[in-house]
Amino acid sequence: MHMYFFTVAEFEDEDNHVLHILIGAGFTGIILFYSFSDGVRFLRSNVDKFLYLISCLLQKPLLLPILMPSRFRSRIAIKHISNYTVNIEQHIEVDGKMINNTKRI
Repeated sequence: MHMYFFTVAEFEDEDNHVLHILIGAGFTGIILFYSFSDGVRFLRSNVDKFLYLISCLLQKPLLLPILMPSRFRSRIAIKHISNYTVNIEQHIEVDGKMINNTKRI
């Protein structure tokens, strides 16, 4: 005995089915185009752009940038980070007195 656990959409006529497919493909295409065009503007090399396109086609636009963070470096973010410094404060207690240790990065 075979048990199948899937549902099948029933349409009154074929036009409704085609409309359903076109709407689904349209939304998917719009989201794909938006995510690719938004992310590709920060990438420098064509290899990175191609890898990002593959990631978007898999509908996982963050997959490859997370798996390969050294490849996907934004020149805008690197320029922004180089202009700012970060102060890290560390409070150390020595003999009951608080000592501030500040590092500049």
